[in-house]
Amino acid sequence: MAKTEENVTDNYLSSDDVINVYISGIDSRGGINEVSRSDVNIIMSVNKKTHNILMINTPRDYYVPLSVSNIVRDKLTHAGVYGIECSRNTLEMLYGIQIDYYVKVNFSGFEKIIDSLGGVDVTLDYSATLSQAGNLTVHNGVNHFNGEQALAFARERYAYSDGDRQRGRNQMMIMEAAIKKACSPAIISNYTSVLSEVSKNVITDMSYDFIADLAQTQLNDMAAWNITQISVTGVGSYSSTTYSMPGWSLYIMVPDEESVENAREQIRDNYN
Repeated sequence: MAKTEENVTDNYLSSDDVINVYISGIDSRGGINEVSRSDVNIIMSVNKKTHNILMINTPRDYYVPLSVSNIVRDKLTHAGVYGIECSRNTLEMLYGIQIDYYVKVNFSGFEKIIDSLGGVDVTLDYSATLSQAGNLTVHNGVNHFNGEQALAFARERYAYSDGDRQRGRNQMMIMEAAIKKACSPAIISNYTSVLSEVSKNVITDMSYDFIADLAQTQLNDMAAWNITQISVTGVGSYSSTTYSMPGWSLYIMVPDEESVENAREQIRDNYN
């Protein structure tokens, strides 16, 4: 069912203290305006008062009704083909929230953003060789990634028995590392130059002034942020009933409703 204004105002969570941001990563190195599948689908629910950030990953193959599909299910990644608003609205329907802003980035833009931060540090509890990404080796402990390495780490799934689920967790680890680096004194004190680089490599409906105000607030109080990462999960299967490609047998992930409800509860907790 398509989202309506009544759905948002009557049924969706709301608070002046909480900002929900949708991070969409498209599988492309072309222009950032290109319409493409959304392979990264992460919601950040930011409580400005408590300084808590809840990060929710939804797998690209999640089998859900799209906001344009009149309850016919499809892979979440295909929502991106119908535009960023379709992806945003689909996730709003899934979690019962209003997403205030979106940030859309492609491969090359992601690399440049990480490089503008001077790279990021990610602590792992495993070692692996990421053959899909040019044989990058990651190790137990602290790993420093430049933009190219961070993208390779964020895209890898074949090196893991947990496949796409681990990829989603890795993407959130990269995002958390980027947030912490951006909030560090060395970076936040020079936020105007970082914002200039970021603004050239993403599409967002946040205004430059709004982002600058957030950065200045962080610079003024240097608050520590508590970041929680969760991923919804499901069971792999195949379906020939999808909205965008009817008749094709496609790999899907049937949502585990318990994990979805757990995500909804944690979102509610972040509001409360």
